[in-house]
Amino acid sequence: MKKSELYNMLKHPTSPNREEVQKPLDNKGLSDKGMDDFDKDAAEGWALGAPQGMSMKNLDRRFGNSRSKLWWTFGALVLLIGIASLTYPWKNAEQEKTADNKKTERTFEVTDLYLAEKIDTLQEEPIENNKAIRQLKMEQKAVKSEKETKSNETYDIGTLPTKKVEVANKTTEIDRKRKMKEIYLSTFKLVDYRSIRSRPMIATQQLIVQGTAANKEEKGEVDEEALWRKVDIPYIDYLEKTMDFMEKGSFKNALARLDQILATYNDDINANFYAGFCSYHLKDYHAAAAYFQKTLQHPYSNFDEEAEWYLAKSYAASGDTNKSQEILKSIVSKNGYYAEMARKEM
Repeated sequence: MKKSELYNMLKHPTSPNREEVQKPLDNKGLSDKGMDDFDKDAAEGWALGAPQGMSMKNLDRRFGNSRSKLWWTFGALVLLIGIASLTYPWKNAEQEKTADNKKTERTFEVTDLYLAEKIDTLQEEPIENNKAIRQLKMEQKAVKSEKETKSNETYDIGTLPTKKVEVANKTTEIDRKRKMKEIYLSTFKLVDYRSIRSRPMIATQQLIVQGTAANKEEKGEVDEEALWRKVDIPYIDYLEKTMDFMEKGSFKNALARLDQILATYNDDINANFYAGFCSYHLKDYHAAAAYFQKTLQHPYSNFDEEAEWYLAKSYAASGDTNKSQEILKSIVSKNGYYAEMARKEM
């Protein structure tokens, strides 16, 4: 049986054209050519009974919706691309070129690179330095703990002496000393000078080294520029970096920086005590004794116990046993943290 014209159009693998299907069904387009009896009957029935406007409803549903979905999909894709283009951090060629050519910058302070001859010639033993740091931190913690324990002790009023105590006519050495608020940097104890050390700042020199840009490094090119400049660094910032050197056991660099602080504040108790500690472990015992003496003469008492102990050790190491023994006796009589160690040294 010969396939009808409608059958062939609807069987075609591609979507039929709406006009091609409508035409043979339209009353005006009826033709005997290419139509069998079945097609003729269907066309005549369509022309007589099918309401206009409904003839292609099913065909529209089958093929029209797919095109509509395609357009919606295409529109959504364009919208997403637009949003992405607005939010993505695009870089143009000029920006990338500028970033590649940007040089790195490193900063060094003068004491990081050059040391005074009196410091540079001292003996430094990094392993022993690290042991000394751990020992000092342990001692400082123990001194603080002992003082807090004694300040919290209570006494039975019946045990207090009844003998009248005569008031001295002059202020004693102990009376004039006072303990100031403390802070800790790299876990080292320090007197808190922040409220009174804002001016002047620590004057020093810095070396600015601008290194090779990333794109030039890949080509094997080296291009470094160095520039010295004078700078003023806030006391607390300068001290913090100094204590970082202490923490690493770099006593020479730390001592150079502590001397720089003393050049600005010659009565700084932090700089005096730790300069003495560095000098002692660099085996410059005479310089150490001088720093510890200045620490003990300071009106702040925060480092008294540590400074007195290391002063005795400095005298002993330099061969002045008489002075060392005298200080050790004083330490024993005060019955502080170092009393037992002083007794053994004696």
